[in-house]
Formats: sequence, C-alpha cells, structure tokens
Amino acid sequence: MMRVPGSRAAFPAFLVSIIVLVIACGNPAWCQEKASGQPSEEEMMKQMMELAAPDQHHKELGRLVGSWKTTNKMWMGPEPVVSSGTSTYEWILGGRYLQSKHVGEWSGMPFEGMGIDGYDKAKKEYFSIWLDTMGTGMMKMTGQPSADGKAMAYTGTSFDPAQGRDVGVREDVVWANDRSYTFTMYMQMPGADGKLQETKVLEIVAVKQ
Repeated sequence: MMRVPGSRAAFPAFLVSIIVLVIACGNPAWCQEKASGQPSEEEMMKQMMELAAPDQHHKELGRLVGSWKTTNKMWMGPEPVVSSGTSTYEWILGGRYLQSKHVGEWSGMPFEGMGIDGYDKAKKEYFSIWLDTMGTGMMKMTGQPSADGKAMAYTGTSFDPAQGRDVGVREDVVWANDRSYTFTMYMQMPGADGKLQETKVLEIVAVKQ
C-alpha cells in the first residue's frame, strides 16, 4: 500500500499511540486515573520505544544478510522442475526488517520475488511476507525457531488459483551451517482421493556466496 504524505497511514502505529496519549493527558480525570495505578505517560513512552528497538531476535535473522546461490525444485506433478537462482538479503529501516530479492526462472520464464522478514516484539513471533511475479497477491507467514536455533517453522495461508481459495501453508527453514540452509514449503493440496493433504511443493537449497 502506498503511503500518502500527510495521511494517517504515513504514521507508525506507536507514534499514533503517543499522540493519543498526549491529547488524553489534557483530560484531568484521565490523568487522575493514570495516577491510581495505571502506567504513566513516561512509562508508556518507554515501553513503546523498547518495542520499536531491534533486539537479539533481529540479530538472529542477520545470518541471512548477503548474497546466496539457490538450487530450486518445484513440484507440479510427480517429478520436480529444477532451476537455479540468486537471493540477496539486506537490512532496512534501521535493522528492524530484512528485505530480500530473488531472481531466477520457472518453466523457462523469468521469475522475480521479494520478501520482508522480521520479528514482532509485541506479538513475540517471527513473520515473513512474500510477493512475486507469479501472482498479484501477498503471502504472510508467522513462525517460531526450534529450541536449538537451527531451524524455523512458519505457518500461514496462500491463495491457490487451482482451488479458488486460501489453503494452509507450512514452511521449514533448516540451517546446515551459517553458509547453507534448506527451505521447504508444503501446501494443502487434493490427493488422489480428492481429500486435502499436506503436499511438498517447493524446496530451495541456498549456499552463501
């Protein structure tokens, strides 16, 4: 969505909250209520600033920064279509979000995609947003890391044109080491009996350049 200068959409959510807080402080009754155990203006400001600052979770995403060579397998039938590509990751907005750009091909056609990855400190979850040239929609996933930090598991939904609706999606990212990882995507697809079942549709092996 384009942010129009001067519109409310141009303001970060925490700035909107601060403005509301300042206005409310002009109400003596509200301020008296704040004095009776509710967070003070200073405490609210501190909390908002803490939520806005990158932390260790963002640092963990930093291992993706750089350029990667990818080997891709996509299943549209019994045998996968194999292709190669490149991915580049870089920090944006002061290290709060990781932006990625992906270039390759699919069935002989040029392919481009981009993603935004981050960690929502308020919700305490990782998220991944994806857009590409194979559609005009957006896919958003949320996830959590494994206990040993060597894998990430994401879940969400994606629109499947063949089924005409959103379907469940699961993604796994497994690190072999700091210079190599495997990304696998599964979707709810109709099986031989017509019933939906989790099906492997994509595998990407990435090696850092």
